[in-house]
Amino acid sequence: MKINKEKMFRSTSGSLPMRIRPVFEDFHRLTVNEDCDYPEHKHSKYELIVVDRGPYRCTLNGELILLKFGEFLIIKPGDVHQDHFRCGQDHYVLHFGLSSAQGVQSSVIQLFDKKVNPQKQMGVRSLDTPFTFFKKLTSELGQADVFSTYIQDSMLETFFWQLIRLLPQETLSGQFQQLSRQLDFHTKLQDIFSQHYKSSYSVQEMAAEMGMSERTLVYRCKEFINQTPAKAFTCYRVHKAAELLGSTDLAIQEVANEFGFENPFHFSRVFKSVMKCSPKSYRD
Repeated sequence: MKINKEKMFRSTSGSLPMRIRPVFEDFHRLTVNEDCDYPEHKHSKYELIVVDRGPYRCTLNGELILLKFGEFLIIKPGDVHQDHFRCGQDHYVLHFGLSSAQGVQSSVIQLFDKKVNPQKQMGVRSLDTPFTFFKKLTSELGQADVFSTYIQDSMLETFFWQLIRLLPQETLSGQFQQLSRQLDFHTKLQDIFSQHYKSSYSVQEMAAEMGMSERTLVYRCKEFINQTPAKAFTCYRVHKAAELLGSTDLAIQEVANEFGFENPFHFSRVFKSVMKCSPKSYRD
């Protein structure tokens, strides 16, 4: 029997510092049967509004907002908000907070820059099939098994990051822009690793391809991924080698040669330092 197995490793972006997570509280669908203005109120949490049947009108911090089908608005804590409902409109409202995997207090984490214009709290384009998401979430909320909570959290977190991608990036807070820079740096570094992982690759060469000095590269690696450039490259090579070990019958020496290691003994030592087991144990 001939089997071809291609192992895909988890992205390491989850280990980047300041991992921000949404904490969702509730959502509802609001259908308007008569024209009315909801009383002006100040928000204590984040509120997402996604329009199904519009237009949706509101005043946000003194500025009139108009949303059409599929468009969305994120209201932040401290915003002064008033809905101007019209008969026949239909929209979803979802409340959430923000937390950090590193235990940073939620009150410290800000989605938007403090001076953001209310118009910039809208997405730059409409969402793709957002109502499919809400229907699936509604269905999942009706499940009584022990897995439902985890599935709900995963669905909501994915949806949240899709929203953030559609916001004007210049309006995000320094924390979120820092996260964006981290991910951008990490992606570029992974791209150049993918082109050179079969041979030795110096920090000087990495820095040249990244368009920065060696000193800056070392600083950025420490800041964004908490590793030296050399260590990050070694981890990348070892994970690619592990993929080959698990998907082929190549001898360990052949795998070592494939990735430019000096000899099987050097390969085994480096492999064990990253994977915490020998190449043979990993394959077994």
